[in-house]
Amino acid sequence: MPKKPIINRFFLNKKPISGLFFILTMVISPDGLGGEKNTLTLSEALMKTLKQHPELPAYQALVRSARSQIEQAEVGTRPELSVQVEDALGSGDFQGRKRSQTTLDISWLLEKKLIERRIAVVEQDERRAIVAQRIRLLDVLATTKALYLEMLRLQERKAVAMDALKAAQSIREVVRERHRLAAAPQVDLARANAAVRRQELELDRWQSRMDRIRETLAAQWGAPGRADFGIDGTLRIAAPEVDSPNYGELVDTSPYVKTLLVERAAIEKRIGLVKEEARNRIRLTAGVRRHDFENDYSARLGFSIPLGSEHRNDSRVAALRLEEEAYRIKENAKKLEMKSRIRTLTEQYQVAYQQQSALESEVIPALERAVGDARDAYRKGIYGYQDWWSVQKDWDESRMALIEARYEGQSARAELERITGSSIR
Repeated sequence: MPKKPIINRFFLNKKPISGLFFILTMVISPDGLGGEKNTLTLSEALMKTLKQHPELPAYQALVRSARSQIEQAEVGTRPELSVQVEDALGSGDFQGRKRSQTTLDISWLLEKKLIERRIAVVEQDERRAIVAQRIRLLDVLATTKALYLEMLRLQERKAVAMDALKAAQSIREVVRERHRLAAAPQVDLARANAAVRRQELELDRWQSRMDRIRETLAAQWGAPGRADFGIDGTLRIAAPEVDSPNYGELVDTSPYVKTLLVERAAIEKRIGLVKEEARNRIRLTAGVRRHDFENDYSARLGFSIPLGSEHRNDSRVAALRLEEEAYRIKENAKKLEMKSRIRTLTEQYQVAYQQQSALESEVIPALERAVGDARDAYRKGIYGYQDWWSVQKDWDESRMALIEARYEGQSARAELERITGSSIR
């Protein structure tokens, strides 16, 4: 069964946001939930982003603005009060106010259906603001996870580089000892020294890149100048596979598809409003008239209705229908695009897992044994320095390849979660 989309759980409301799927399901490792002081887990980084990202309050303001527009749409046309004085200040019998007639009228428009249509339109505008907010929230949190994954990738590559530096130093000591005994040429010692220096430079390169990514990650919660934290987690892919058909079904519930559905619904509401605006609405009038000469009063009742066809907005309706059709075409195109993207990401995830399995169980253990054999063979004079160092490099490169396979798998998984708006187990 497909996982239930959980995008609805993290929409801004009056209660604390506690159901973010990124926070509950995108934590990379089970033991990444309790890092040491000054060390961030993925869930903590995502929560900091959610609370402190400098752009998110703007979307909250847009949602509140849309809600205010609903209140405004409920306000109808104000009743009109009119006062008329007739047959006064004239000549002859109409001098002064003896024969004047004073009329006090109030009139109001019957527009209940029109107001309902207006409310429906602005309510749809609110839904559009909500979907836009959710999409932006997905993108912001996905960016945080991508940066966090990159930090983990660099951290693990740095660890391999540190091991490679130690190995290069160890090899240099063995070469130096053999050179002292005249069992190794000077060129081997020179190459061993160069290998150590290259590994030092490689280590510095990974550290520099980590510092840059850490600064960018801290900017996600508005603190780029305080990037003095570490991270806690592992890139290892825990799930054996991602079920592509199930995630294909989630295309319809994706917020990136839903935004087009909301646009179509908004146009439908606008069509209803345009049609209602073309209708002839009745204006009722009620009042009282005073006859000064007779010293009497009389009531007044009446109504007015505009003349003209109720089809005068047909051209606007036709234009909106075409706009609605354009969004329907875009929706179908987006679904096809997402299905293709999901299939590609699923394959990327599965290939990454297969590579992880092969590297962990076959390649790396075999090369680790080969490194020990090459060291022993060098000490016995069977292998030269280049043979030993070549095996050592193959082992280091395989460990780097394992990191890249895991990183690609985790990145594919994160992108699947972003575009479907759902958790992936």
